[in-house]
Amino acid sequence: MTLFAATLSALAPLFLLILLGYALKRARVLHSAHAPVLNGLVVNATLPALVIHGLATAPAIPARTFCIPLSIVLTECVLMVLILILGRVCRLTRPRLGALLLVGTFGNTGFLGYPITLALLPHQFPAAILLDQFGMSVPLNIVAALAGATLGTARTHESPRKNLTRIVLSPIFIALLIGLAAHFLPGSHAALATPVGQILDKTLGYLAQGTTPLVLLAVGLSLRPEAAGKSIPTLLLSCALKLIISPLIMWPICRLFGLHGDLLAVGVLLAAMPASVMSSVYAAHHDMDGDYAVATVFVSTILSALTIPWMLSLAR
Repeated sequence: MTLFAATLSALAPLFLLILLGYALKRARVLHSAHAPVLNGLVVNATLPALVIHGLATAPAIPARTFCIPLSIVLTECVLMVLILILGRVCRLTRPRLGALLLVGTFGNTGFLGYPITLALLPHQFPAAILLDQFGMSVPLNIVAALAGATLGTARTHESPRKNLTRIVLSPIFIALLIGLAAHFLPGSHAALATPVGQILDKTLGYLAQGTTPLVLLAVGLSLRPEAAGKSIPTLLLSCALKLIISPLIMWPICRLFGLHGDLLAVGVLLAAMPASVMSSVYAAHHDMDGDYAVATVFVSTILSALTIPWMLSLAR
């Protein structure tokens, strides 16, 4: 079996869960109103448990792993410059340009990237956590606030400082700090071997196991295919930027930092994630063509089932 086919086979159950979530919505078994409930459970319980458990029990994290979030930030900067140039050439409206900046640059490295990394490169999961928190969440919140203030039409805008405060106080970011402390502090691994540590480890493990199905069902519930019927040329442009151009930019930047092997692969893999759901949320919040942003999330998520195996094949 080729690497492409093997990767596609490993991804198939994950995308089937997304389709199941959408099918349950269509059958009225679940409703769009259930998505925030599932997301709240994930963000406040299962995903923090997964982050703590993943970091605390991970083998030694090489220093070069911390180049991964820096690489994605540089990739995002290149993408944003490219999008600003394309926006001028294509004469995009300011709200459309603002939405394109978000959905064409920032990927779903958390809700979709975590399960995919665990399925394909589980030993590189700490790198995925660092990339998502430092290389994706922080820049997304800063850029969303700045883009909303300059390109959106809403009267009130949240400041980058307020967005950063929300990140620092979020359960996932706190879990990141706890996980890093549990990994690097002397004696922490020995503490996990004690009876109390083993009980805590199993509890976190049980919670963490719920992340993948809950996340992917929530993604399926959030899909809106009806939004994809508008603005086809710009829609294809945003999908191409996120699914193809982004990982192709990420690859040489990772190589510049001396990353290779599975560490390079996880960087390219996460750069190839479809448009972030939070990007569409921020686009709508700041009146930056939210329908177009939602359409990009839907189409890029569907197309990523084919582009992710392709990009991972090129990275290896």
